[in-house]
Amino acid sequence: MTRSFSLSVCLSSTSTSGPFLFEVRFVRGDDIYLSPCYKRDSCLINIVMYRPYGKYVNHRAYWSAFERIMSEAGGRPHWAKAHKLTAETFQQLYPKFSDFCKVRQTLDPKGVFMNDYMNRVLLIASSESHNHKYVNTAQF
Repeated sequence: MTRSFSLSVCLSSTSTSGPFLFEVRFVRGDDIYLSPCYKRDSCLINIVMYRPYGKYVNHRAYWSAFERIMSEAGGRPHWAKAHKLTAETFQQLYPKFSDFCKVRQTLDPKGVFMNDYMNRVLLIASSESHNHKYVNTAQF
């Protein structure tokens, strides 16, 4: 079974329905630290959900399946798209992740530009702390 077929199998076995559009584009590799295309030519596949005004569209199963399939294919998420990944995963996916975190720490040492989302995707949970305190990867 191919990966492109895996999503249709998942959708046919769930109650997920709705107008989900696919955006597909091809991009040359680059040298931007946190680019999904860092050092590799890529095919970017995004899903877009149309939600009619005032109506809920059950998207969680669809998005979870899409995220799993893209992860299995070695995909790196776009920073402006919804995902459930954390800093631990990003550290594995992006070769220059720690270097970026050092630059971020240097330019924003007081964390003025940090928020809950940025904490989740840029800070590694300390394995030595029982209170789930977060430490910047630049300190490793």
